[in-house]
Amino acid sequence: MSEITYHARGVQFFKPDARMIIEIGGQNSKVTHIADGGFVRDCAMNDRCAAGTGRFFEMLAGRLGIDLPVLGELAA
Repeated sequence: MSEITYHARGVQFFKPDARMIIEIGGQNSKVTHIADGGFVRDCAMNDRCAAGTGRFFEMLAGRLGIDLPVLGELAA
């Protein structure tokens, strides 16, 4: 099993209603959609190392269909 699968199963255990994981790591960042039962439905990873974390947030906002400042407001 991959770390993505383990993260999905762990989140399912602790937060059964969660359907998304946003992981910002040292080497990459990921958004994972979780299906019922803790199974991975979809996963997207940034295309740069951690130095590209800003780009990751731009990509995330784009996938969510919102402007980047709105993403910040939602996070707050």
